[in-house]
Amino acid sequence: MKKSLITTLLLAAGVVAYAQNETVALPFTRISQNAVASAMGGACLASTSSQGFFANPAMMAFSGNKGDFSLSGNYWQPSQTTYIDFSGALCLKQRIVVSLGASYGICQKYSSVSKPEMEAETFRPSDMIIGAGVGIKMGRYLAVGANLRYAGQTLGPEARIGTVGADILMSTCVKGFSATLGVNNIGGKVAVEKNASTKYGLPASLDLGLGYKSEIAEHHKIEALADLGYYFHGDFYASLGASYSLMDIISLRAGYHYGRLIPSHGSIGLGGCYKGIRIDLAYLVAGKENPVCNTAVLSLGYRF
Repeated sequence: MKKSLITTLLLAAGVVAYAQNETVALPFTRISQNAVASAMGGACLASTSSQGFFANPAMMAFSGNKGDFSLSGNYWQPSQTTYIDFSGALCLKQRIVVSLGASYGICQKYSSVSKPEMEAETFRPSDMIIGAGVGIKMGRYLAVGANLRYAGQTLGPEARIGTVGADILMSTCVKGFSATLGVNNIGGKVAVEKNASTKYGLPASLDLGLGYKSEIAEHHKIEALADLGYYFHGDFYASLGASYSLMDIISLRAGYHYGRLIPSHGSIGLGGCYKGIRIDLAYLVAGKENPVCNTAVLSLGYRF
């Protein structure tokens, strides 16, 4: 009985965790797994700097790059979960982008006892995302993109939930100005318990991304980004970010995210790139009582 109760509570936590009691499922799907985007408050929808599966596939067609591959580690403080992420993208014939991505989160262990006379059993919950995306450049100034993913959580030996979600995005880039409009994370619903009548949807949203990128002097570049979104469960968020790049080798980044699903926080970051090899670090800045305090993301990648 006690074990069943613990399992039920864990399942409920999987539905509302990070959402501050909003009734959404698998909220970890909205965590930024990209160090570049994380350092800029999570803003990435209109950026050509954040690439791969965990970004906007439509924008890569404007970047001039042929490929981008990265491996990231994200220590997410609210649940003390360590995420390991892989993302890869290729641009074919300068107009079609294909991407693959996977994320695996290792959560803290918990113990449960099914009978008083038995020893406690331990279990380590986990989160998982696996998916693919495509972006197509349609003419000189317009591109469309879509991501399809399966997201699931294993919260106990007999407690698993999961569903399929998708992003559909349209982007434009003209003389340094960029914009993206679309929907993110639309998909199926999950039940807290098996055969339960009440089901919860993914934290889907309608999103707008705006960006500007310019070379202000020789070897000096800046980028400014803003993402605005309305969650269909009745909430909204805003992400602002800026970066400065010297000779395309060293980058400094900062940003701010306002929201409840992902709690409000500031962010700072540093990046380095040499002959296509990249290392990026992001750190979330928040008060001690904020659950995202001390979250850090590290990415290693190769871009060509």
